[in-house]
Amino acid sequence: ARAAAARAAAFDSSPSVEK
Repeated sequence: ARAAAARAAAFDSSPSVEK
């Protein structure tokens, strides 16, 4: 679960995903 949270945080912090 910790790995998933870390991955989710990285994606959320990535502006490339939003754009």
